[in-house]
Amino acid sequence: MNNSFGNRLKSLRKSRSITQSELAETLDVTQQTVGFWENGVSIPSVETIIKAAKYFGVTIDYLLCVDDRPMIDITGLNEQDISVIQAIISYIRKSKK
Repeated sequence: MNNSFGNRLKSLRKSRSITQSELAETLDVTQQTVGFWENGVSIPSVETIIKAAKYFGVTIDYLLCVDDRPMIDITGLNEQDISVIQAIISYIRKSKK
């Protein structure tokens, strides 16, 4: 079984500094189940994948390694806030060239 999903999930979990048990509680599964996903033993249901993507603020495609572009949730931000975020992203991209 391809373990890309498991690696992506583990990376997202660690980036939030949460344990498998904490993630399991959020997703209404057991810690063992999260461990199985991270180790490529099994994969979650579609409903759980959607819930995990929403929790981490990423797209389902990102979580499933179909796309490597994570999503930035701008819900609730006004146009000025969004403009500032876009300027920061542009600055970072230019500085990497």
